Amino acid sequence: LRLALRRGLAHVLISSALFAAYGAVFVIVWFFAHEQSATAITISSAGTILIVGLFIQPVLGRVQSFVDRVFFRERVDRLHAMVQLNADVRDITDFSLTAHRLVQGVRRAVQSDWVAIVLPDPSETVFVARADSRGTPPEVELPMDGAVASWLRRRQKALTATDVRTDPYLQAMSEGESAALKDLGAVLLVPLRDRTLLTGILAVGPKLVADDYSAADVEFLVAVADQTGLAIQHARMYADEHRRLAELENLGTLKSNLLQTVSHELKSPITAIKIATELLESAAAAGVSGDRRDRLIRTLKSGIDRLERLTQEALDYAAMQSAQLQLQPTDITLEDVVHEAASLLTPAMRARGQKFSVQTDPGVGLTHADAPRIERILSNLISNACKYTPENGEIRITISRDGDYHLVEVSDTGRGIPENDLELIFSPFYRSRNADGTSVGGSGLGLSIARFLAELHGGRLTVKSTVGLGSVFSLYLPAKGPPDRRGATAAEENGSAAPREPGRADASPKATTPREPVAPAGPRQSS
Repeated sequence: LRLALRRGLAHVLISSALFAAYGAVFVIVWFFAHEQSATAITISSAGTILIVGLFIQPVLGRVQSFVDRVFFRERVDRLHAMVQLNADVRDITDFSLTAHRLVQGVRRAVQSDWVAIVLPDPSETVFVARADSRGTPPEVELPMDGAVASWLRRRQKALTATDVRTDPYLQAMSEGESAALKDLGAVLLVPLRDRTLLTGILAVGPKLVADDYSAADVEFLVAVADQTGLAIQHARMYADEHRRLAELENLGTLKSNLLQTVSHELKSPITAIKIATELLESAAAAGVSGDRRDRLIRTLKSGIDRLERLTQEALDYAAMQSAQLQLQPTDITLEDVVHEAASLLTPAMRARGQKFSVQTDPGVGLTHADAPRIERILSNLISNACKYTPENGEIRITISRDGDYHLVEVSDTGRGIPENDLELIFSPFYRSRNADGTSVGGSGLGLSIARFLAELHGGRLTVKSTVGLGSVFSLYLPAKGPPDRRGATAAEENGSAAPREPGRADASPKATTPREPVAPAGPRQSS
């Protein structure tokens, strides 16, 4: 109403000035022409009226347009900004570009110091800044179930700094959330919504040309949030799906490689078994000595063991994927399980001249765990150590107590694992290559299954490594045994298992790196 009154008053004043000028023209014409004849006065008056009549309407139109621009400039500019923003966020194929255009467009429209978009992180537990007109977003985390998010979700309107100071509900926010809100430094938080769902927050910094945002500013920001919230959500979902698709394509490639690898891995023991069987038949017919028959029988047994190991890995992985793997825990002695797991690999370690030792601290008692599954974990770790430790190297196993956990560390003096491979080696089908481009045989499932079984027990499997010195794999098992989690998947276990920092391979507090440098043996991969 105030704007309409001011606009009407401006029209009246300017129009009055024009009509005053119009009257002044008539007065001037009459002053110079009143002493002339009546005909001359009539002609002069008619000409003046005609000229003024031709120009008065365009001039009045221009005056009205000027007044409207002055009084409605801000609203017109914002309408143009809204149209441009809608066009900018229409393309959802590039989330970063869409978010950047939005924050820059809003910042210009409301003349703000900065604008940021705050969206859920991958865990869907906290809001984090994903785009900022200043460049690098601030590292803040607002809980998705916190007071601020709940207020925005319930009120569905902009949250101002005054609301934060005076609203009783917000006074109860936690110290961590209050500190995060202070670090963000926003004076306005506008909810981004997909219907009634809170999908994000538009955070707005201080205004550049005034002390505070006007009601029109807030109205514009809410309109922008309503118009672009769904587009931002779609762009984010598109980016997530694109990432998942890339992961699936990569997994498909890895599975294809696995088929080739398994075919090759199966061919070797099958060939050995076939040849040994034929030789045994010939030996039986020719009466060959018992020593040679024993060697052939050992070859047969080795080939059968290798086939059994590959088959068991495939079965374990299938059970892991279908969440059908169940534990049957009993009281076991870890040292006995270690020796059992190492027994099958003792001939290979002796053939390579590798030193193998097991050391158990006196304080380690019984462990409540599934013995065959723990043996499978240790067998994979010892097998990897044997493969990647050079001849005359050392493989050392230590068993100790670490708080509520029993810790088994498998260390070697191999070449070590590059830092960028430390977590990749636990991925299914991942098999890195040696420095010379060759690779050690294996299905690429061993370490993935080992970590899964460790987490299924409520423990964890971590690794520390230094290139050129060696690696230490650390297996943590709860001394009291695994929690009751029948049929659970490893992903479901992470929330209740022993604390492990995802993406960090140095979580073991006691893992150490061997100090003896040895000849290069190539990077490790899962067996």
